[in-house]
Amino acid sequence: MKTASLFGRMFLLCAALMAAGTPYASATLTNYVGSCMTGSYSTITAALATTPAPNVVEVCPGTYAEQVVITNPVTLEGIFTSNADQVVITVPSSGLSVTTPCATEGAAQVCAAAPTGTVNITNITVDGTGGVEPVGIAYNDASGTVNQVQTRNQGSNGVGMSLSGATNTVTVENSNVYNFAAFGIFAEDDSGTGKEFTLKLEGNTLTPSSTADTAIWVFEGKSVTISGNLINGPSAVSCVPGTGCGGIAVSTPVTGSITKNKVFGVGGSGGSGISVGAGVGTISVTSNTVFDVSGDGIQINQAGVPVTGNTLMQVHNGINLECNVDSSVTSNTMTAIHDVGLANIATSTVPVNYYYDAPTLYSTCP
Repeated sequence: MKTASLFGRMFLLCAALMAAGTPYASATLTNYVGSCMTGSYSTITAALATTPAPNVVEVCPGTYAEQVVITNPVTLEGIFTSNADQVVITVPSSGLSVTTPCATEGAAQVCAAAPTGTVNITNITVDGTGGVEPVGIAYNDASGTVNQVQTRNQGSNGVGMSLSGATNTVTVENSNVYNFAAFGIFAEDDSGTGKEFTLKLEGNTLTPSSTADTAIWVFEGKSVTISGNLINGPSAVSCVPGTGCGGIAVSTPVTGSITKNKVFGVGGSGGSGISVGAGVGTISVTSNTVFDVSGDGIQINQAGVPVTGNTLMQVHNGINLECNVDSSVTSNTMTAIHDVGLANIATSTVPVNYYYDAPTLYSTCP
């Protein structure tokens, strides 16, 4: 009788929960791609297109020549098996087309356009060899995390990653952006319609081709964190100073920080290690290391940007303030400066910084 009474109480409890509309956790639907799993799909596109749509798509090691369009929330991840752990998406033999969901980003090899949820991509390599102005990964009005991903060989004016109009947050972390011809990571929100995004770029490595323009260019956004990235180049950049080219260029995010990055090997003429454009807002530049740069180590094109604790070595000018108010530029270390340590300061009070082997410590506005 005690057992029956216990079951009765459990039954009544379950019935009460159902009557109250208590939600149950939704089931996870996982689709597999490749030859390592029984019943898997031959392409990523086919695995994404099932009804109901999968929550997770796991891809076996191998090469997949296809253009991937993601329009539902999903986690796309490469898996390891049989002593292999390399999933490569390549350009299909028919070439790349400009897909409607990511049309503003160009010919995206992987297009994420899922405004109702998040798209996470992990352990995938996107190779643009043979593509015409390819974009490795594009996010358009989608949020999510790109982690342990490699984009490579986006030549012919190509872009490693393009992030546009995301309504929430996009994070790119622990990833490698290699051999891109134009931009490594380019970000532009759709501020005209209020779709401003929060962007986090953390712990990535970016290596441009010799003809590239900018490794990281945040053209527009709401909030941006650029932290702990390693950037080598571009080595032959040629541009007008202040137009956003070189290692890291930030144009118009409202708030944010550029911190603990390492930028080196920026060559050519006009390229800076780190540049902050006019009208940026409350962004700070702290604790970065910039060396072997043919232009300015750090270039500031607006007043009131905190620039503190940075180390600059073997650069043309250490910090170029472009005649903006510079009272918050302090405690930076400048070594082996080719021309001027602190260039174009706007006030009579010279901020306190540290100099070693600099022919001219500072210069005032012309």
